[in-house]
Amino acid sequence: MPQISRWVRFKTSKGNEGSWNLLSDKNLRRVKVKPEEIIKMKTFFDVPGKLYAELGVASETHPCAGSIGVWLDTCTGHRASIQGIIYNDFNPYKKHYSGSPHWNHEGRFIDIEGNVEYPVKDVDFHTIEDSDKITISFDGKKKIVTKKK
Repeated sequence: MPQISRWVRFKTSKGNEGSWNLLSDKNLRRVKVKPEEIIKMKTFFDVPGKLYAELGVASETHPCAGSIGVWLDTCTGHRASIQGIIYNDFNPYKKHYSGSPHWNHEGRFIDIEGNVEYPVKDVDFHTIEDSDKITISFDGKKKIVTKKK
């Protein structure tokens, strides 16, 4: 398997930090790829440094901070993608996470047959304690995203 950084890392302005492995066995199974089949990987880091709404993806009360991921090409001629998407959830209806605002990490998976699984909330660090800022880093890139007030 080609070598890239597998780990997405975050750190909040309150000192909360963590990381997850994009190429975990669980994620690879989800996209139906075996590690030995991977011949090429292309990473992406689409984190603009500000929160934004996007039709069908992120609303004004659950804006997106960006997406991080990898496209995998296999020796069988297939392509798959494992993606992490970061949001800031204002939690306006106070129906979850004790009614408090927080950051979210959700997954988007595209398997070798082109099937898209999104949003996937059964991922590491689905909820992250609220903070004014979050720093996201992956594959040598880093960006600080400031929460809207």
